[in-house]
Amino acid sequence: MDQVIIVEKKSTLRQVARLMEQKRIIKNAELFLATVRLFNANNVIQAGEYNIPARESMKVIFGRLQSGDVVAHKVTIVEGMSAIQVYDRLMANDILTGTIDIPEEGSTLPQTYRFYRGESRKNLLNKMREAMNEALSTAWESRDRSIMLKNKREVLILASIIEKETARKRELPVIAGVYYNRLRQNMRLQADPTVIYPVTKGLPIRRRILKSELRDVNPYNTYVIYGLPKGPICNPSARALVAATHPEKTDAIFFVADGRGGHRFAKTLKEHNSNVNRWRSLRAQKDLEKK
Repeated sequence: MDQVIIVEKKSTLRQVARLMEQKRIIKNAELFLATVRLFNANNVIQAGEYNIPARESMKVIFGRLQSGDVVAHKVTIVEGMSAIQVYDRLMANDILTGTIDIPEEGSTLPQTYRFYRGESRKNLLNKMREAMNEALSTAWESRDRSIMLKNKREVLILASIIEKETARKRELPVIAGVYYNRLRQNMRLQADPTVIYPVTKGLPIRRRILKSELRDVNPYNTYVIYGLPKGPICNPSARALVAATHPEKTDAIFFVADGRGGHRFAKTLKEHNSNVNRWRSLRAQKDLEKK
């Protein structure tokens, strides 16, 4: 059976040998030390968390300790997570150390990050920020030059709305195209996620949006303001950043849920209203099935 040991900073090889003897990783600490001396190697070992497979040879064990072959842990930031959700995920991980403030919305790139026991939350958060800066810069530098956005900040904001609108990756550039069409025609974006964000700060709402919330005048609500909201509403993925800078060419200016996790797109208000009625019927049917 594999065993895990934690080598503290400034631990001596003798102390670690005794620890491994207690855990029955090795049979005899003195024999282990004598074997190491036969290698004519120095006794310098690296601090950290080690996974020692069952029946590992003493030579291989010492090689692990000397090279710092420590256990790598992982944490995943999911596409569309809000800043407070990123904060909660890092603070809940007891392998990390130290404290952090809630990061700026949209400043961390969703992906899986590797870290080691004892690493600071601040250090890991900085890695997430660097990854976002790199992804955003790459998307901006390779952007379709016909897009209307003026800078990387605007790309980040639009990408965050696109991210929250669909879980289907193939729809991201289509939705981007719809929003660009609306911006060109000086129409409001009317994105439901921008209504929800001021209410929950990015946490799930778990209910339908209220009419009063659709009418609420605030710098995020794209049902009452024109153009982009004041800031991002989540942490968008690299795919959403690419969609915001490479929108699909489409004539659609409306979309609504199709009841299967995707959306129906429409060029005209008449077609859109038909799609909305279809969605409302599906939703009413689902409500009845829950009763």
